[in-house]
Amino acid sequence: MSLAALTAIVAVIVAPLRPQPSPIAVVVAAAAASGPRLLESRLTGGFPYAPLAAPVRGDAPAPANWRILSAAALAQERADIDPSASNLQALGSAAALAGNHDAAVQAFEDAVAVEPGSATLLSDLAAAYLARAAGAGHAIDLPRAIDAAAGALRRNPRLLEARFNYALALEQLHLRHQAGRAWDAYLALAPADAWADEIRHRRAATPSPGPADQPPSAEADLALGRWAAAARVDPLAPVPDLSATGPFHAAVDDELRRTPPARRRALATLVSALLDADAALARGDLEHASRVVPPVDAAVPSVDSPIGLWVRRTRLSATFGSSAGRNLRREAEVLLAGAHRLGFAGLEGDALHRLGAFDFVAGRYEQALERYEAAARLRASIGDRRGTASSRMVSGEAYGRLGRTPEAWSAFVDVLRAGPFSDALLHQSRFTSAATLAVNDGLVGAGIALAREGLDQLRPDSPPAQRTSSLSITARALAVAGDREESARMLGAAHEMADAVPAGPLGDRVRAEVAFLDVEVQAVTEPTVALAAAAVAERGLVASNTRQRLLALRLFEARACRARGDSDGARRALQAGADLVEAQLKEIAQQDFLPSFVDASWDVFSERVDLEATAGQGAAALLWLNRGYDVRRRWTGVPRDGALDVASRGGPIVAYLSRPEALWIWVVRDGVVRQRRVPVRRAELEHAAARLTQLLAMDVPDTLDRHVATMAGLVWWPIAGWLGDVREPPSRVALVLDPVLQRVPWALLPWSRDDHATRIVDVAATVICPSVFACGDLTTVHLTAQPRVAALHAGQGGAGLPPLPAARDESERIARRYAGALVEVATEGRFAAAMAERTIVHFSGHAVPDDRYPGRSQLLLTDPTGQAVRVGLARVLRGPVATELVVLSACSTSRAEARRGEGGVGVAGEFLRAGVPFVVATQWDVRDDAAAEIMDLVHEALAAGIAPWAAVRDAQRVVRQRRVRPARDWAGYVAYAAAPRP
Repeated sequence: MSLAALTAIVAVIVAPLRPQPSPIAVVVAAAAASGPRLLESRLTGGFPYAPLAAPVRGDAPAPANWRILSAAALAQERADIDPSASNLQALGSAAALAGNHDAAVQAFEDAVAVEPGSATLLSDLAAAYLARAAGAGHAIDLPRAIDAAAGALRRNPRLLEARFNYALALEQLHLRHQAGRAWDAYLALAPADAWADEIRHRRAATPSPGPADQPPSAEADLALGRWAAAARVDPLAPVPDLSATGPFHAAVDDELRRTPPARRRALATLVSALLDADAALARGDLEHASRVVPPVDAAVPSVDSPIGLWVRRTRLSATFGSSAGRNLRREAEVLLAGAHRLGFAGLEGDALHRLGAFDFVAGRYEQALERYEAAARLRASIGDRRGTASSRMVSGEAYGRLGRTPEAWSAFVDVLRAGPFSDALLHQSRFTSAATLAVNDGLVGAGIALAREGLDQLRPDSPPAQRTSSLSITARALAVAGDREESARMLGAAHEMADAVPAGPLGDRVRAEVAFLDVEVQAVTEPTVALAAAAVAERGLVASNTRQRLLALRLFEARACRARGDSDGARRALQAGADLVEAQLKEIAQQDFLPSFVDASWDVFSERVDLEATAGQGAAALLWLNRGYDVRRRWTGVPRDGALDVASRGGPIVAYLSRPEALWIWVVRDGVVRQRRVPVRRAELEHAAARLTQLLAMDVPDTLDRHVATMAGLVWWPIAGWLGDVREPPSRVALVLDPVLQRVPWALLPWSRDDHATRIVDVAATVICPSVFACGDLTTVHLTAQPRVAALHAGQGGAGLPPLPAARDESERIARRYAGALVEVATEGRFAAAMAERTIVHFSGHAVPDDRYPGRSQLLLTDPTGQAVRVGLARVLRGPVATELVVLSACSTSRAEARRGEGGVGVAGEFLRAGVPFVVATQWDVRDDAAAEIMDLVHEALAAGIAPWAAVRDAQRVVRQRRVRPARDWAGYVAYAAAPRP
């Protein structure tokens, strides 16, 4: 053998033994060779400093560098083979540098799910959020970036990349004081590193407050004030020329000139009072404004007069927050009509804004949004920046109440970047409103930063009520973050400031809110203090806050009672909360979710569940759990005598409730309730479920099996022995799921700890029910022996969704299983007709689930011209429903956001609510060809008279035994059932 040949052979053998560069090192090398820095934020992993690349002109993305694309392809390949945290980090870094920010965020979120305690991964996630935040609709990524970077700094305060990203996120959110301190903290740690000069430049360029925004009418108001002061002495004082200011002031100018001298002194007094009230409103002094605003009486001009409209506008603003403002809707409507008739866009915007506020406090958030957005458009059309920001800010609050968080943050970020404002109340509220939303949504780091910025920007003349609000939200954010000492200091300052608010409706409300915060913050640590404060808070809560705030108050009262060992007191408080929910239940059913109130109701019910379960009262706990799920999921299951016996007649029921510190599991078998508390924190359970979903998509069998066993150990093995063994299993198990478990592939879990090869699907069928008593007696609910079937398909794609080539073939194959089956292209009319006339309706096509509002989900159907059209479920289901089973061969038809008490229903739940007893749906996105195979097997079983849950199980077993398709192709099909409601 020649030396050359021997060398070649040795090279082949030794090459795999040579150390390979780490995945992130490949990306770092590609970035270093690419010249200027491609991201404004910073990634960990050793990326060297480079000046930021010049922005690309226009909206076009920067062209991707071939080195970066090559590194991204390699990172994707490695992550597909082994989705470890390091491989996912490399993939996220490469995707971010290539400009694919959605993929970068997804990769880093997956990496954090693998290693939730990693400071470097949290910092990189913050960098990806910052990169994506520049895109339309992604304003929410700014507070997310702050929170991720803050989390990284809690774990490693010396991580410079996290400090950089934290400061950059604060800067981009226009929190100038907080950003300046964050840049200073970086420089204190690394005053001479390669990034220091850029940071000093940023620090020097941190936006200064600048002059406060002045409304367009400021000069005109000054001139009017000078005239009014003179005219009260000399009625013949010359009227200033206001004609150039705008239509309204031009009309005021005309009215003053046409007023006889004998009446000008009274009119001057009226104008002085209006200007005084408006100035008080601008500085946030509602007490003074409500005292000096003129009453609407015979001396005030009519609504056909600009000054008459001005009086009504100012009075509405000054009295809205007090008891005097509760019945002024008619006056706002009069103002709207008069302003529109006379062409005063500013006043028309004011009237719309105030009418939106009436809708807001009544809980009609959708209507409020329409009013606020219309007001913002009108105010923007006349250059009223302050008014536009005011309407956008309350739009953000309405979006938040509706759970539409991305839209809420878009509004809040717009307002944060627009200030400062001469209106002190608006200037301060833009921080406190955003901070409240951040804390409520779990973005505590962002909430603290926003609240502290609000304190830093308080003006010397800020009224006590305003200062109290800023101190209170800061104290709450710090308490949620666990900083009890600083929170107590802020809360004490809030009490002192609240005592300085003059007595009256506003003062009572301010003191009630501080007392409410006392209850929330001290319910567990100082329960006696909290209970005393609860009485103060209850007396002072006004009608505009009654429902949600009183529910939360009852919850904190109950926690304080439990901390004192007073279970009966806790039951009384929670019963009062449940009574309030019952009083509002009809309105909840009619409204589109009212998420803030329903979230609060769920907290009350779940607290009662935990109380009863802790006391060993398993059956009572299940009654309360059922009621909580009924309210949250808009169900109406009504328990009857012996309901648990009836519900568990056809097989056991397993119900779940995840609490912050533990998981409760109940098993009901033949009416007997057993319960177990598994000490797994909700955050840990969420992490395990997220990791499992990620691994299913990756298709890494060995790793997947390990995590499937981990999940089974948390949610199944603790109670599997109560259900029987593989030799004597139940025919089916009904599951009532907590939201964090909604995407768990139950069929895939090993039945027992001793035999990982035998999965639940091998032993028993599972069926998911929306609540405990929704299970009913499923043994008495059967499909018609000779069903009338409609197989509808819409696989043409369109409206942003790809074609589904197998959809038509799938429907035709299924139709051949039944005599007289109908095969049609799915149009809105045909779908509705099938729901009214057919026993089984099968749909092959696209679903577009709305995670937050399942009722707003859509199906991609076909219009009469053959084009794709998205049709809301409400339209599909508005007619009569005679269908016994709906099979949804579409993606993610059981997906719903894991909100408190929600989950596991999604699109499928809307069909159940419409009266369909059985639904077959999917837990995640499914592939077209795999769906066709699974669905043919499901219908083969259904045509033989097998129950829907058993048909799904049979199909899954067949595909699993063939060992051709990965678990993701068969494990995500689930059957839902609900006995008919009264």
